[in-house]
Amino acid sequence: MRNLLLLIALLTSCNVFAQNKQATLYLRNGEVLKGLARMKADQTVKFRKDKESEPVIYNFRTLKGLKINKTLSKREDVILLGSFTTYNKDFYTFHYKMIKKKRYTTKPKLLRLLVDGKMALYSEVSAGAPRMSSSGMPMGGTAGAPVERFYICNENQDFVTYFLSDGGGIGKSFKKAALAVFKDYPKIADRIKDKTYKRRDIVEMLEDFNRIYGSRK
Repeated sequence: MRNLLLLIALLTSCNVFAQNKQATLYLRNGEVLKGLARMKADQTVKFRKDKESEPVIYNFRTLKGLKINKTLSKREDVILLGSFTTYNKDFYTFHYKMIKKKRYTTKPKLLRLLVDGKMALYSEVSAGAPRMSSSGMPMGGTAGAPVERFYICNENQDFVTYFLSDGGGIGKSFKKAALAVFKDYPKIADRIKDKTYKRRDIVEMLEDFNRIYGSRK
């Protein structure tokens, strides 16, 4: 059921962000723009001040992030861009972040902000592996379920670190991944150990962490 929701989420997100939506853009020079925006697969944002205006393309060099309005039905609101909906408002926020790997850091890409605070939580939803024929040629479509990947970072950092994945039958144990991050924070670690927090509670867990420990240096 969860993988089905992720699949619907991926299809819905592709449809939503292929359209021009009301949005607010935050440029690196401090300027704030309001108008119509469309997020593109190449990690750029196509922006118009209105329907009659000429489009302008922004990328990570000029754009910090954006808020894009959510004008969907109630059902779409539940399944859009992943299965975690606790942090829902009238808009979705995306920031350019680099993903820190073991030996390198990726180019900046737009990740959806789920939780803001001392420790921020971001996510992205991607399709499963492409279907291949017996001869090794791509057949179109995907063979596996979509995957939602979660990343964490300290407040205001330009890069994020992989946390865990959901869907597609991949990803390490939630308990193991969560304790690796929160082992020094007993009020969170104890709830992970006694299974108060499970994988579906990742947003609540990060919100609780920021509420309890967010003011500490």
